[in-house]
Amino acid sequence: MKILWIDPVNSDPQFLNALAQGLAEAGHQVVVRSNRREGFDPRGHVSWSPFSSARAFPDSLEGKVGWRVVIACTYPVDWVRAIRFARSAGVKAVLVSTNLALPKFDTWAMRLLRASGIVPVMIVHKPYRDFFQNLNGAHSARYKGFYCQASRILVMNKYTQAILQELYELPEDRFERFPHPHFSELLSDTPVSVPLRDSLAQWAQSRPVISYFSNYSTEHNFETFLGSLPLLKGLLPDVRILIVSRVQQHAVSKAIERKLDGADFAGRSLFRWSPYSYSELLAYLEVSSVVVVPYKNATQSGVIPLAYGFGIPVVASNVGGLPEMVVPGKTGELVPPENPVALAEAIAHVVRPENLQTYKEGAREFARTTISPRQASSIVSGCLNNADKESTSRSRRT
Repeated sequence: MKILWIDPVNSDPQFLNALAQGLAEAGHQVVVRSNRREGFDPRGHVSWSPFSSARAFPDSLEGKVGWRVVIACTYPVDWVRAIRFARSAGVKAVLVSTNLALPKFDTWAMRLLRASGIVPVMIVHKPYRDFFQNLNGAHSARYKGFYCQASRILVMNKYTQAILQELYELPEDRFERFPHPHFSELLSDTPVSVPLRDSLAQWAQSRPVISYFSNYSTEHNFETFLGSLPLLKGLLPDVRILIVSRVQQHAVSKAIERKLDGADFAGRSLFRWSPYSYSELLAYLEVSSVVVVPYKNATQSGVIPLAYGFGIPVVASNVGGLPEMVVPGKTGELVPPENPVALAEAIAHVVRPENLQTYKEGAREFARTTISPRQASSIVSGCLNNADKESTSRSRRT
């Protein structure tokens, strides 16, 4: 089966890479049209071309008049080129990511796709681009027309589906749930950075390492993790803290480092604020005992399947779609959001020597059976295949 995936604003290249590779290894010919192909080394029948000349967009277009003018001038042309490409590829259904730039143009593009005899199958990370900055749904009305054009909507959990149904009055039979794939197979051919791995092992000295791999933002709630450290130090006197997060503001990263030093973690904490390679990521994962996901809001998390794919348990906040990704007592633990005490106690429980191996085995089993790329790709390709048949049948009737 030939699969065309259009992802105009790719904010999660690792997810795209993992799923595209899984689809290719299932025997499909995959064509990706997107931006920001970080670390992408396609294997099998995967090809890629950029969606537009603007290789990256800001996190939000709210208040950014200049960006809006630029995108408004180029975005329609980019979509026309993508739809022409879809027609030339001969596909009847297209996979479309929903992290959109300008929803009016995207809605127009979906209508143009349908007019061309091609139906869109949408894959959703969150209900609309700035969902967590506008929890009252203030911007959701802009996206209703877009979602109404979907033949199928792929979501990763019940939480996201419920929000989409409430916001856009979409029927339940239009949805299909699939698991967020883990990344270990994506990285299986990547060599670990040996110098970094050796230096990390010397620093850790076989002590438990608590790792944070998320961005620094309000929704990721890093402050709760910081607040848990004084108690965590009392529960685990020899604990190590590893923070791998892209923080561009030097003043912010230095302030965090001072807080760790002030909590008596000087020499027992390591930081990586700059971009890193897959080889370096493997070294960081290898030394990690548990990964913390202390989010305040979340539809899902790519960090959790990343950890599970390498047998690392997770302690996460009980918010949004995260409870559907963590099995308490097996793959990790769930704690109330913004509760440093509960977070520290859960971390200490997971990494105790008598518990840690059980959690690691549970994480590996969950990755193998529930969130494997093969299972995700099977559901996605089946959804596209059904949409393709419906489109073909509709064309014959008309």
